[in-house]
Amino acid sequence: MHSRAHLIIEREINDIKEKKPRGIYVEPIRDDSLFEISAELRGDKNGTWDGGIFRIYIRFSEHYNQKPPHVSFHTIPFHPNVDVVRGKPSLSFLEEETLWNPNEHNLMVILTSLQYLLDNPDLERIANPQAAELLEYAPQSYFKMVKECVSTSQKLMGLKDALEINSTLVGPPKKQQVEIIREPGAIQPTEEVAKLALLEALENDPTMQCIHLGVTLDRLRQELEENERNKPTVTSKPPNAKKSSRLKQVNKMKRIYLQGATKQKYHINEYSSGEEEFEEEVNNLVEWTEGLDEEAL
Repeated sequence: MHSRAHLIIEREINDIKEKKPRGIYVEPIRDDSLFEISAELRGDKNGTWDGGIFRIYIRFSEHYNQKPPHVSFHTIPFHPNVDVVRGKPSLSFLEEETLWNPNEHNLMVILTSLQYLLDNPDLERIANPQAAELLEYAPQSYFKMVKECVSTSQKLMGLKDALEINSTLVGPPKKQQVEIIREPGAIQPTEEVAKLALLEALENDPTMQCIHLGVTLDRLRQELEENERNKPTVTSKPPNAKKSSRLKQVNKMKRIYLQGATKQKYHINEYSSGEEEFEEEVNNLVEWTEGLDEEAL
């Protein structure tokens, strides 16, 4: 048995799908719940934001439609009435519960109001002061920013669509066989490497590279070069632990057996790097122990 809020949301979603208002699309985010909605909003034809594609997140509570839902832009436009950080729009009936009327306001009204707000900013309810100031005192610069936002929103949506098409319609990324070169006579295994066509397309598009990487490609290369230059170098090889242990044992034997038995002295440098010196010292010690007088010991 579904709740009252669930039934109202379901009815309003179906209403939008049946009436198909231009530039408005809605889908539930989860299969098992209607309380979180992802909406796609497009700018009005021949309007300032014509061509813009914006994702909007809507979250309902069990108190809907007695209380308004939470609404925010996920694709945030440069607009006087949209918070540049949170993406929250300045619509009076969303911000003030006392202005929300269950008999007048619904999902369709929310989305069509946002669509209208894009082309008709309300400078009495400013959420982005920079956009409002630019619109009022330098409108040409503001409209230039709007065009850049429209272009960026299209690229972001194109990137998303390409990813969805690649993963759902086309199937898994195409794979190619890459041969790993080994020494002669060794087995030549092969390794499957996924090749995503979308990433290849980024190579010739600096704007999309910046969106994808979070930084320009030139800056990324510069940081990699700096990391390479600052990489620590190894100046000397540490002593061989196994060899050092054997030398300590030999010196210990000398201290035990040579004390008072002979005036001949041996000294082995524990950190000697020459293999020949080490072997010679060991051989001399072995020869000396063979000639020891058992009674003297």
